[in-house]
Parts: sequence; C-alpha cells; structure tokens
Amino acid sequence: MGEKLIFFDFDGTLVGNSRQLTPANKEAILELKRQGHKIFLCSGRTAAYLKAGIGKEIDFDGMIGCAGGCALVGDEVIYQHAIPLDIVKKTLAILESVGGIFQLQTVEGVFEYERTELFMKEHFLKAGWTEEQGAGFDAEVKRDFDNGVNHFINKEEVEALLPYVQTVVFMTEDVDGFRKNETELSKYYDINHFGNFEDFICGEMIPRDCSKREGIQKIAEHFGKSVEDTVGFGDSMNDLTMIEFVGSGYVFEGADERLLRAAKYTFPDPDVDGLARVIYETGLLKTGDGSMSPLSENSKNGDREPSPVSLKKEGF
Repeated sequence: MGEKLIFFDFDGTLVGNSRQLTPANKEAILELKRQGHKIFLCSGRTAAYLKAGIGKEIDFDGMIGCAGGCALVGDEVIYQHAIPLDIVKKTLAILESVGGIFQLQTVEGVFEYERTELFMKEHFLKAGWTEEQGAGFDAEVKRDFDNGVNHFINKEEVEALLPYVQTVVFMTEDVDGFRKNETELSKYYDINHFGNFEDFICGEMIPRDCSKREGIQKIAEHFGKSVEDTVGFGDSMNDLTMIEFVGSGYVFEGADERLLRAAKYTFPDPDVDGLARVIYETGLLKTGDGSMSPLSENSKNGDREPSPVSLKKEGF
C-alpha cells in the first residue's frame, strides 16, 4: 500500500461523548505509525490545545489546528493563515453590537477577556446538560488554563493580538441580532453553529479562504506526497474540505449527509472502537501475518459490542 499521511479530526472522531480515547482506537493509531504511516491531528482546536492534551498521549507526526489556520510538522510551524486585520475588527464590532462575547484563537492558544466558559456552561445546562457533563466541562476548562492553552487578556491587549487570529468562537443571547448580521459575516467566514438553541447562539467562524484542505496540502507538499497518499477521518462540517480532498475519506456514520456523500468509508461511534474497526476492516492496517484483525475481544468497550462498520465502496 505504501506510506500514507493520515489525518484525524479530534472531537467526535478520535473521541466521542466520553471524551476519552479508547484503548483499541489508540492501539490501532499507534500501529499505523509502527507500520510506517505518518499520523496527524486535524482539528478546529488550537495547536496549543492539541499539544497539551491528546498530543501527550500519542506522538503524532504533526498537526493542523484552527481548522486549517496552521500546519505543524513536529513542533515546526510550516504554514499559518491569519484572518485579515480589517475583517477581524469588523467581526468583533458586529459581535459587540449584539452583546456577544468571543474567544480569539491563534497557534499559541485561546484568548478571551470575558468568561466565555461561564456563559457556555450556564446555557448548555439549561439546554439539557447533566450536572455530570457540567462538571466535566469545568474540569476541562481548568486544565486548559493550567496548561497554558487558554489565556485571559484585558481589552487593551486584544488590539495587539488581532493580526494573529485564525478563528473566532462566539456566543450571544441576541439571536435575532446575530441572525441579521450573519449574511454579512458569511461573506468572510464559514460559520459552524454549536447546536440549535432558542435563547442563545454560539459557534465558530472559520475564514472562507482557509480550511483543513490547505493544511493537508501544505503537509503533503512538505513530505513530497500526492493527494492519493492522504487519508482523512472526520465527523463534522469543518471536515468537509478534508474529506473531499484526501485520497480516501472516512466519516462518522451519523454525520451530515453532505459528508457522507463525500466519504469513501464510514465508521461507527469512536466510543465503541469505531476507528479501530474501520482501520482494520478496510485494509488500512494489517496484522503481522497480513490478515485483517477481527478485533474480537479488544474491540469491546465495557459490555458494549462495536457497531458493524459500513463500507461505502469496494477497495481502498
């Protein structure tokens, strides 16, 4: 098959609702590397977040952060894309006009001057989160600040940060006010909403001229690889350009229909070892004797059996 460059989204792909990488999925990813493939994170999260978290659990060959805003090989930043300064200023002015608060994301981390996590937790609890989910959210936020991923800055410091912003996370209770400005903002961004709620709105803005595709292309060029040598795993709409671009795209079976149409294969819930199943069953990874692993006992998570993989097309 030859060496592949394999890109994994994080939320919803490497980890499911449990927020934990299962032992079987971890072992399959490590085995890909042992067999000569190169493995990369490819996430809407910042590079700083990925390094401080999953990057300590698995020695990835590099990563794409901020949904294509930066690309790293090892610790070297080989590509960055910042939102044009005038567009950032216009964006923040619109958000402030509708009482919005925001996080500014760069290769160095997440910057905010208002407590966005308090807003998010309060509203997600109202929308149906359990107290356990809220406690898990608190622990993750604390860890991000402790690890130097998230930073508080004052309003005066925002100005100095603006030339380096790659994506903007936003939230506001003025749903109608935001909707009135969404058409204007959509000239510059792909806007991904974090759910559909009546009394608040939140999401991320990714520049239209930047996507995971560009990051993958830069890494492929760095290694002298063709598109046919790339593989992508994803589950959400910010993965669409990746799935459409790579040689073989793998998509979570419950994803948006647009993603499913672009995929070559689908995989089950990562919390029941969906990645491990599809990595073996599509032949991306072989056992030592060349046969495909049935993942019998190792593919169990608790007393739950993994969902059967859905192979959309024949071959690889």
